[in-house]
Amino acid sequence: MYIDEHERPDIVEYQKQFLEEISMYQNLMPTFEGNNLEQQIDPILNDNEKLHILVTHDETTFQSNDSLKSRWMPNGEQPLRKKDTIGRLKLNDDQIKEVGDSIHHEACVIINPGKNFDGWWDIDKLIEQIENWAIPIFEKTHPEAIAIFAFDNSSSHGKYTDDALNANHMNLNPGGKQAKLRDTVFNGQIQYMNFPDDYHDRNLYGKFKGI
Repeated sequence: MYIDEHERPDIVEYQKQFLEEISMYQNLMPTFEGNNLEQQIDPILNDNEKLHILVTHDETTFQSNDSLKSRWMPNGEQPLRKKDTIGRLKLNDDQIKEVGDSIHHEACVIINPGKNFDGWWDIDKLIEQIENWAIPIFEKTHPEAIAIFAFDNSSSHGKYTDDALNANHMNLNPGGKQAKLRDTVFNGQIQYMNFPDDYHDRNLYGKFKGI
């Protein structure tokens, strides 16, 4: 049975808060008219208000041979096409304008995803894109406006802190390559997750104790 949990009380409450907040921002955002929505109509703002621009993002995965719809094949041969994946994320075209030579001209990021390539798109890559590319472009192209960034609720947009007690980052045995995790409390007593720096085995100084 599939359950999307959209009617869960906490989800309903969050949706209510989100809609109230986005409705408040909409009063400060431009609208667009015309057959191609080419005409921007800015709202009437008070002296203490600034124009707000909604900035969305788009994640698209392209594969080689995606565009091929037909091909000539010998009799009996199957039309199997190689599917190499290339992941691409870009921010909306609102920000892609002439902004000078000192910063990026667009916020598009292209990666070749995979363990042996550029890795996978995650929150660290997203933050780097926003801080180093998207925000500088926005501030240059919309100097008097405020950006409202909107992201989808993807699992790749979430992250534990580097020292979070996450079993996926733990080794079964002490030491090894793993994160230095924070201490915790169990039954009212502090549980140290790492060996002290004065531990009798120098090879385990500061290392995780293991599960």
